Amino acid sequence: MKKALLVVVLTISFILNVNAQRGRESSVPVDVLSSEEIAKQEPIDVSDLIPTCGPATGNGKIVIRGYVAGGVSGLTKSGFGFSDMNNGYDSSPIFSWNVGADVKLPLFDCDKFGFRTGLSLQTNGAEFSMGDFNDYNYKIKLIYVKAPAVVEYDFTEKFNLYSGLKFGYLLSAKQDYDGGSDDIKDQIKSIDFGGVLGAEYKLFCNDKISLGAGLNYDFGLSDINDYDGADKNKNSGITAFFSADF
Repeated sequence: MKKALLVVVLTISFILNVNAQRGRESSVPVDVLSSEEIAKQEPIDVSDLIPTCGPATGNGKIVIRGYVAGGVSGLTKSGFGFSDMNNGYDSSPIFSWNVGADVKLPLFDCDKFGFRTGLSLQTNGAEFSMGDFNDYNYKIKLIYVKAPAVVEYDFTEKFNLYSGLKFGYLLSAKQDYDGGSDDIKDQIKSIDFGGVLGAEYKLFCNDKISLGAGLNYDFGLSDINDYDGADKNKNSGITAFFSADF
């Protein structure tokens, strides 16, 4: 019994001695700095570790963009959707187009926010049906010069969302029907006012140019009719566009 206890004690003592020897071999001397030496150390710059607005298209610079767009446009009472009843007639959207240029200015000293404004030539309108069997159709075609005022947010270098307002000045207003066309500019208000929502994705980017595509939704906020007894009609439209930033 005593021999067995002695063997256990010797074994434990041997293991402890081996571990102690390994600890001495693996230890690395550490220089301890005095308070004076610590005070002389250069401060660590952590600004690069703090998240910022990050790089985005434009990198805080002015960006000029040109674009062309095509889609559908309608006249509605609410400014949303395309199939409201107008003056007792059924209305449906028509093809519309939009071409223009704008400029993006940086906002808030941050690359991710930008303000866009510019000028575009844009069409609006709708097709109307009337009669017992909807056998009489005519189209309202409006052409405006429009100026957006939108705030854009760049989620990444390639994807952005934007929203804001759009102001329009009427250039032409036609009512087309079978066999003819009438000028109705005196029945439409000269100034149009609405909101805009959109998204854009950059298909190609380099230091000089970027090419993108996106969707744009316009919704009317003001009545366009300018004659007695008219229902309220507002412009609305959805367009897909291609753009080039310089």
